Amino acid sequence: MYYYYYYYAMMTIVWWWWAPGVVGSYRGVEVGDARYAKPMLACDREREVAANMINDGYCDCEDGADEPGTASCASVSATTKHWCPNAGHEPTAISLSRVDDGICDCCDGSDEGPGACADSCDADAKRAAAEREIAAAVQRTGYAKRLEFACRAARDRKEAEADLAKVTESIKAESGQLAAAEADLERARQKADAAVEADARSRLHEAFHLHTLDAEGLRGLVLDLARRVEVDPDVLLRLARSANGFPEDKKPVEEEPLDDSAVKDDHILPAADVVVDKNKALELATYRRSLSIVLGQTERKFLKKLEQRVKDLEAKVAKKKSKVEKAEAMVADFRDDDGALLVLRRTCLEYDSSGYEYDICFFDKAKQGRTRLGNFRRMEGSAMIFDGGDRCYNGPSRSLKVNFVCGAEDSVVAFTEPETCVYVATVATPCVCEQPPDSPPPLPCKDPGLVVDFFNSAIRPLLAKLPFLSSSS
Repeated sequence: MYYYYYYYAMMTIVWWWWAPGVVGSYRGVEVGDARYAKPMLACDREREVAANMINDGYCDCEDGADEPGTASCASVSATTKHWCPNAGHEPTAISLSRVDDGICDCCDGSDEGPGACADSCDADAKRAAAEREIAAAVQRTGYAKRLEFACRAARDRKEAEADLAKVTESIKAESGQLAAAEADLERARQKADAAVEADARSRLHEAFHLHTLDAEGLRGLVLDLARRVEVDPDVLLRLARSANGFPEDKKPVEEEPLDDSAVKDDHILPAADVVVDKNKALELATYRRSLSIVLGQTERKFLKKLEQRVKDLEAKVAKKKSKVEKAEAMVADFRDDDGALLVLRRTCLEYDSSGYEYDICFFDKAKQGRTRLGNFRRMEGSAMIFDGGDRCYNGPSRSLKVNFVCGAEDSVVAFTEPETCVYVATVATPCVCEQPPDSPPPLPCKDPGLVVDFFNSAIRPLLAKLPFLSSSS
């Protein structure tokens, strides 16, 4: 036991003498990592290993901390990474399984043995700098376009709000005109219906030769019919009082006695030139004819003109309502951001991948060939969601999520299907480019209305004073 304490004390003395020269000198260890500056390395589960056990080719720690420069811990679930210094370029960390595998993963070749890899850090640094410059140029170009799109969106919103107010006001007037036209049409139809009813009554009277009877003849006909069918006198009395406008339960005023002279039998039979069902001979509907026969040409044209006016006004009101809905949708689509994405309303992009052709019409619909991937539903942050597409066999309905990245032009850069019938697209567009860190603050949008106002208030009065223009006007 005393030997162990003696050994630990000697190792501590040697470490403190030797450590300043080796801290960070272990292969695969990041410079300045304090864990490797002690005589004992603390690894997983409160375990410690001696410094001479680091990179000895044996995996003593489950997290791989004792083998940062070898692949000895690659087969376990090691969390330790191999550090590539990459002098002259950006340092990186790679998995332990990529150490000494014959492939140069670090640009300085530190993941492979001496002389196995050429140092490409300078070339990689230049290439990365060029890529950063290209990305910065894309960001500057895209952000300039985004500002333009945002100003356009602001103008579109202002116009949409003005159009909404204008259309809403005009639809009130046209709705009033429609109501008046419908009232005129209803009166004309009632008048036409009354003419049809009068024509039917006239034909009914003619069918039974009632139109030629005078008052005395009609009285006699009523009495004769009452006798033939044995009508109760009280019933006949009530009907007569009702026909004269008196209550049926009061005594009638004194009237002259009716003439009960006999009526010929053929007076109660339909005329020979009228062919009707005997059971329906007394029904008014039997003698009703269509408007086209009853009404004259002038009345028919007038009625048709009213009907056409109502149809025209209904179409105008429906069109205005559609405009109102679109204007309301346009105004509602403006969120808290600058609205630059709204310029994609008029944009459709195509993308070919592995023989499949994809089409995305933003704020509208998406499809794969003839298969529908869904209709636009909502925005989730800056992502556009399409759903309700064609259903997969034994699967869900197809859907699409569009993620946007900064780009100088609109283009689809990737289209994947991470889950069955669930698609994800990546679209580059200027609409999401952020402001470059070194760019000045954006200028306010130009208002084209100011130019129009200036022309109307200042230029137009001057032009009106010119004789050759005023005379021609």
